[in-house]
Amino acid sequence: MAGGEEVAVLDVYTLRRGRVYRVLRDFSDFYGYRFSSGERLTFSNRQFLPHDGGHTVVFLERRLYLQEQENAGILEHLDQYLQECGRLGNHEPPVDDRPAAH
Repeated sequence: MAGGEEVAVLDVYTLRRGRVYRVLRDFSDFYGYRFSSGERLTFSNRQFLPHDGGHTVVFLERRLYLQEQENAGILEHLDQYLQECGRLGNHEPPVDDRPAAH
């Protein structure tokens, strides 16, 4: 990479607050809510429910619910479903709140 920059793989931990993401292909979340190709979503925050293994990804427009077992394919390959395509307002640092490695 030029300048030694490392490109982070897109996953629920590397979504950036205030960034706009475009849905690349149709899919449904854990509750059956449909996300359509071309839809644009502005990331706000993410919540994790450890007892359910569930991620709630909060966009300004709507919420995305992904469960670690039921939605493993989406969670493991989020970059095949969402692509960063812009930002809303000022740039803020990436939200990376995954647990520290032990």
